[in-house]
Amino acid sequence: MKKTKYILITISILFLTSFSNIRKEDNLLLKVWTYENYNNEILTYKSQRNFSKKSSGIELKENGILKVKQNVGWCGTSPITYEIVDGKWKMTTDSIIHLEYKNWNGNVYEKRKIVGLTSDKLVLQILKK
Repeated sequence: MKKTKYILITISILFLTSFSNIRKEDNLLLKVWTYENYNNEILTYKSQRNFSKKSSGIELKENGILKVKQNVGWCGTSPITYEIVDGKWKMTTDSIIHLEYKNWNGNVYEKRKIVGLTSDKLVLQILKK
């Protein structure tokens, strides 16, 4: 009887810890992503603890909270001044993200496809509306 109890407890612990691993994988998106590269409608970001002082980026948080570090104006020549604005994000499929925020030109609605995601790199394809 004692042996059966220990086996059931062990199986329960293994079962519950397997779900915690799934949650960790789901949370790969939930961090600060600093812009690294743009090539042919593909945006590449790297994971960092905080926004970079010299680059734009996004931060995806729980409950659809979005922070966007962006150029204050339309001109991209140096020196660039950045601001961080609030917005919203949501996943509409397992690989499609919708971002909503404001910039110098008004409301921004973006649709991106996740084409690569690791703990330190996020690759998004720009999708047309």
